[in-house]
Amino acid sequence: MRSDDVETGARQFYREKFTRYARFIPMSFFIYARFIPMSFGR
Repeated sequence: MRSDDVETGARQFYREKFTRYARFIPMSFFIYARFIPMSFGR
């Protein structure tokens, strides 16, 4: 394989990973935003 093919493959792979995680990041952020103050409150 050439370096160009590796770069395009890696970009496509990380792009799919990023779009997949981008959906869950806001949900996890709101969940942590709720639980972190509770843990510090004690």
